Amino acid sequence: MALEIARNCDADIVMVHDRVAEDKFIDEGFGADRRVFGYNYFLLVGPENDPAEVAGLNGTAAFIAIEEATAEDPSVVFISRGDQSGTHSREKIMWKKGGYDYEEISTSDWYRDAGSGMGQTLTMTEELQGYTLSDSATWGTYESDLALVPLVENDENFQNVYAVMRVNDEMCPDVNTEMAKKWINFMISDEVQDILQTFGTEKTGLPHFNPGRGSAEVMGVTLEETADPVV
Repeated sequence: MALEIARNCDADIVMVHDRVAEDKFIDEGFGADRRVFGYNYFLLVGPENDPAEVAGLNGTAAFIAIEEATAEDPSVVFISRGDQSGTHSREKIMWKKGGYDYEEISTSDWYRDAGSGMGQTLTMTEELQGYTLSDSATWGTYESDLALVPLVENDENFQNVYAVMRVNDEMCPDVNTEMAKKWINFMISDEVQDILQTFGTEKTGLPHFNPGRGSAEVMGVTLEETADPVV
């Protein structure tokens, strides 16, 4: 996990998408100068025959439907990244919103822990014809090679906000603070924000990310977090 690497003072900056973990990282004194540079959405993908009948449901209802379907249909499985990533953290939130104890869920026979990145998790989900939560950028990259289909999209609980921050040199004196500041400013610059508007369109017709510029209200952050350069 990126934040754990940074806590060991083995990184100058982190680029992450887990607000709860980010806030904790900052509160502990490790993170500074957080800026938000873009967003997309998570989506729940699964087999086209959709044995848990999640299509058309909201995110919370879909996670409940998967758990309930496992009692009647042994073919229903959920594949988790299981790697303490931002995607894994959001999955945990969705189980909690459904009223479940994640520790109990994660030991169920129908719950498979990939312990891997998103690409490998999607491949495993394809092999098992199960369900998984994916970020839309990785999904856009792998979609054409998979028989899986997106079943739940654009749920308000699936918004996926990306942030960058430097590792605080008061906690890690050897970090390259000046370079980290330059990278943060680069990510919120017009140059990068323009790139994000079209990045990925050559493959799927849709950009993998929405730029943070002009989207502060949509993302629930301040304008300063999307636009103010770090000095």
